[in-house]
Amino acid sequence: MKKIYSLFILTLVINPITNAQVKIGGTPSAPVASAVLELDGGINKGLLLPRMTFQNLSDIQNPAEGLLIYATDHKAVYLRKNLAWEKQSSFELPYAGVSNGDYTAFSVSNSGTLNSIAVAAKTTIGIALFGEANGAGGYAVAGTANTTTGIGGVFANTQGGRGLIVAIGKTGLGTFSPDALLHINGNSQSGDAVIIDDDIDPSIQLK
Repeated sequence: MKKIYSLFILTLVINPITNAQVKIGGTPSAPVASAVLELDGGINKGLLLPRMTFQNLSDIQNPAEGLLIYATDHKAVYLRKNLAWEKQSSFELPYAGVSNGDYTAFSVSNSGTLNSIAVAAKTTIGIALFGEANGAGGYAVAGTANTTTGIGGVFANTQGGRGLIVAIGKTGLGTFSPDALLHINGNSQSGDAVIIDDDIDPSIQLK
């Protein structure tokens, strides 16, 4: 038995030197030509990644790019990519996700320079984009443009119907702390607070 173990260890040591490939498990055969390491679990075994909490994962010093770890509290696999931990999860429609952390649950960025859109929502009947905040200090939907020609958010109805509706809550223009259903604060920006540009019938109607 000792001779068998010694032969096995010697094979693992010599094999990477000779062909830089190793196969573990399954029927004895040469590893797949394009793989440096092949794991064959047959029909009832798989690969078990390192497991820890997301906090433990975040505390790893200088994690290598491509590192894979399973976060037990998030029930998800994280990949170290571009100096950040990226959650690996499927995105299929219809999709519903729940997040309970003090971080951005869903973030999309587009670094394009010409007519680039980070998120586009379109519907024939119903609501294209819906956001609801249930806590203090949170944002259901947030859009930011980082150039003078960019636009933070656009809502449109191509058929002339309702483009944007604030169903419940206060709306602020130029302020993050509106004190009324519509609060306009032009103190932080140059120019007029309100401009109505209508060649046919410029007016404000109060009911």
